[in-house]
Amino acid sequence: AIFNHDAKFPDNAYLSMGAGLDLSLYSDGANAQIFADNGSLTLDAAGDIILDADGGDFKFRDGGAGFFTISNSSLDAVLTVGQQNEDFIVKGYDGASLITALTLDMSNGGNATFNKDIFLGDNAAARFGAGQDLAIFHDGSNSTIRNTTGQLFVGSTTSNTWIKGV
Repeated sequence: AIFNHDAKFPDNAYLSMGAGLDLSLYSDGANAQIFADNGSLTLDAAGDIILDADGGDFKFRDGGAGFFTISNSSLDAVLTVGQQNEDFIVKGYDGASLITALTLDMSNGGNATFNKDIFLGDNAAARFGAGQDLAIFHDGSNSTIRNTTGQLFVGSTTSNTWIKGV
């Protein structure tokens, strides 16, 4: 059939394509679905692909099980791992090798494991504690460890503790 204008279907009707009806669009009047029963579904546009969810969530599923959600919370982007005790893993290519750059361990309170060094620029601090009571920073010329509450202990579980100039 050739249409030169709108094609309208009632609620609970499918628009199916392919010899095996491999691609279908469906609407029940409240929700819509796209089914690709064979292979992959590719969205390819000459311009941008814009996803606009007035519910504020983009939910990723595999076999019906949710594993990742991108949410809008007062215009803050919130990334949520959807399964209990599963990790958030950031991977990328270093040359030709796929590496794990960062792992956030959700089964251990979100502990962060970096594959390599953490770099902070001059006058930036690594801060520790709820009140940021301990800070380690470098101002471009000098390095400082600053403790603003309690005592600062430097110790070793082995036989000696050394503070040494190089």
